[in-house]
Amino acid sequence: MDTLGINSTRKALRYALESDTPIHIIGPPGVGKSAIIAGIAKEMKMPLEILILSLCDPTDIGGFPVAKDGALDRLPLGAIKKACETPVLLFLDELSCASPAVQAAALQLIYGRRAGDAVLHPGTRIVAASNPPDQAAGGWELALPLIGRMTQLKMKPTHKEVQEFFYNLGEENSSIRSLAVDWAATLEADAGLLHIDPPAGAQQSGRPWGAPRSWERGLRLAATATDHKESDTGEIFGAALSGNVGEEAAAAYMAIRKIRHNLPKVQEILEKPKEARLPNDSSTGCACLGIIAQVAMQDPCAAWIYAERLTKEVRVAATRVLGRKEFGLQKHKNSKMYAEADTAQTKLLRSVGDAMRQ
Repeated sequence: MDTLGINSTRKALRYALESDTPIHIIGPPGVGKSAIIAGIAKEMKMPLEILILSLCDPTDIGGFPVAKDGALDRLPLGAIKKACETPVLLFLDELSCASPAVQAAALQLIYGRRAGDAVLHPGTRIVAASNPPDQAAGGWELALPLIGRMTQLKMKPTHKEVQEFFYNLGEENSSIRSLAVDWAATLEADAGLLHIDPPAGAQQSGRPWGAPRSWERGLRLAATATDHKESDTGEIFGAALSGNVGEEAAAAYMAIRKIRHNLPKVQEILEKPKEARLPNDSSTGCACLGIIAQVAMQDPCAAWIYAERLTKEVRVAATRVLGRKEFGLQKHKNSKMYAEADTAQTKLLRSVGDAMRQ
């Protein structure tokens, strides 16, 4: 009950900030915890101050001791000082990797809203994040008083939420958008490309895996390489991916893209969706999903007409790709292909429905 997806985590975080309730978001590495927190801070127009607790010592949080008038004062430093002077969103990252001494200092900050002799601004809000204990390298168990002073919220995105992020990654008509849409659509045929949880042995082996953040980084690098005319089956493209998501996931995705070299280009389907050549088997058919998504970005009418010609095995996945609202036909009624596309969509949805009932 306490595990939420991306959208629900955003809402819960906003509610926590509005109610001044310290919240601790726990989720696998690379799923967007920091990005969500930064996004909410921007939406709420709150300056974001970040403390990586694994790199802190107690004085970073509790204040630096200074002798003053025969007494000892503790002066807040850096991000804490700003959090005392003005309303900010104070983000305590890697909470579970903080030493017991740093956790003790954080407890005073969270519960007492004090940093040494300074007091946090009334408008300052506190959010913490960490990986689950079994996924936090060199981590410490959280002190019970610290657990008892924060809302513990588990977060794990669904495959659909990750796909949605990649469908909208980058600017329209950019190389990264095209590649990200291609990858997101490919997940309909090969969900194993994405690892929301680190695979077994990842920590011991020290090898990268296909986390959402890793795919984003790898695809951005690969897209830049293709902008410079590097082949999408070449060694630089492969290294860009494998260095981020691991050799197995990179090889699987590149194999799918290699199959596409024997499929029609996006422009061919856009111009002649009823004549563009079709995949000759189910595995090749699954490889065409990324192409269909790229076609739909430019003209959903052509995409629906082409998809209706696919074999039954591939139609279900193609329908899931084209089922996105931005690939709907209502905004394209003036297209010369609209009537044909509308008929194709109806036939495709009916055939998929019949197949699912069987």
